[in-house]
Amino acid sequence: MKTDITTQSFKVPSSIKVDNLRHIHDHGLAVEFSDAKLSAMVDSMKHDGTYEIKAGVSKVTVRVVGRVTYTRLYMAVGSVTRENIHYFSPDEDLKSIVKDTENESRVQTLKSLVFGVCELPSVWNARNGAEQDEARVWLTQHGACIHGEAFMRSLAIDKHIATARGNVGSAEGDVCRCERAKYLIETRDIDKEVEDCGVNMRRWQANKQGEAKNLTDSLAKVKEMLATPEMLRESLVNQTTWPYAPPLLPFARVFGATYEGEYSRTPSLKQVHFAGVNVSYSHEQLSANYTATFEGEKITLSSGIVCPFTTSRLLAWLKGEQPAPSTQYGTCSIVEAATPHGTPIKLIKCGCHYVDLSTCANDEIAELCKPTHTVTRTEGTAPILAHVDTAEFIARCEAVNAEKQAQLVAEQREELKQYAETLRRLRHEKANKQATIDAAQAEIDAAQAKVAQAKEAFKAMKARFDGVTLDSLKDATAKIVNVLLPRQFTK
Repeated sequence: MKTDITTQSFKVPSSIKVDNLRHIHDHGLAVEFSDAKLSAMVDSMKHDGTYEIKAGVSKVTVRVVGRVTYTRLYMAVGSVTRENIHYFSPDEDLKSIVKDTENESRVQTLKSLVFGVCELPSVWNARNGAEQDEARVWLTQHGACIHGEAFMRSLAIDKHIATARGNVGSAEGDVCRCERAKYLIETRDIDKEVEDCGVNMRRWQANKQGEAKNLTDSLAKVKEMLATPEMLRESLVNQTTWPYAPPLLPFARVFGATYEGEYSRTPSLKQVHFAGVNVSYSHEQLSANYTATFEGEKITLSSGIVCPFTTSRLLAWLKGEQPAPSTQYGTCSIVEAATPHGTPIKLIKCGCHYVDLSTCANDEIAELCKPTHTVTRTEGTAPILAHVDTAEFIARCEAVNAEKQAQLVAEQREELKQYAETLRRLRHEKANKQATIDAAQAEIDAAQAKVAQAKEAFKAMKARFDGVTLDSLKDATAKIVNVLLPRQFTK
């Protein structure tokens, strides 16, 4: 039966936007707006009727029959049309939605039965065997939608029941977690943990003592090998067997030394040395690769490219009055760098273009592009060769040895501190073990109480909606389908 609904006249706020139309289409009459005028507009639609809301060319059509609402959204961008069916019962806090993007035939069936505004979809007019098989599958999955508003209500109810059932499962999971925590506390052997902690500490100390002894022995061996020119030469000649390296290398490498020609089988005097350090600067070393020419408002690069922004736009950015201009190569930025000679330089960067404007013809821009930062130079050091700078080589080994020995002492001091803290914590936990077990039992009791509450809520929910869930509609759906459709639709 077709429902006669006439288009209602009501006031649409002039501030309505396309996003507002989308919200109405997605939520139906359950939508909530912070704007008072939009809220009043929604309240005025909570009566049977047809309403049309426009925002420019886009619009949403709303049809209301009882608690069921049909929305049809037309988006001008892309010429997209979407249809939804909503159920909203604020007194019972029930709401559901059926979207055409999920199942268009179900939306069209509800639209026909509830609003009487279109014909039934083609799935209801199956003629040959293939169409009948398709209809049978569709009716098995979605046939309950022939109940119209009752179907929409049952969707909302099933959602509430599923939430209540999930709360029961979540509460039972909390009980399992609390029981597991109590079990771990009861079966924990703290005395064994204290013993294992001591064993690990002694093993760690032995390893650190071994590292310290290795440093001391290596330093003594380096000094011994470099004591005389003859011993120096012998210690720097490659061995003829594995690892084919100078005898000095394994001991000097402990202090960071390296050498050239490693794994070479040719006996020769190799350079066992400490690598040198190059001169470095606090800023990246860069140079301008383009120049710029100013002709009034026109800026031209030396490559022949004309910049897409004007001189005034560049000046406003440099003064901080506007954001950085953008081009097809990227957004402009200021780079503070150092020249290859270490002097400060400020460059304008855009893509691969680096331009120094501190000497350009525009005095105001040149002044703003002069460097204001300071570049710090760190002097480099030359390599220290064992067979050339022998005394300096030994001094470097001694300095590294002293540094590493001090580091080992600091590590042992910190480890002892952590070990003492761990022992205090374990002893405290042992003394309070029973109190911890009692607290865990209290958590279990609280969790079990929540399980009981969740089960009662679930039971009350099922009793409240007994006979009106989606499952309860299945038998009635099958009987109606058998009457409405030919016998060949049923097995």
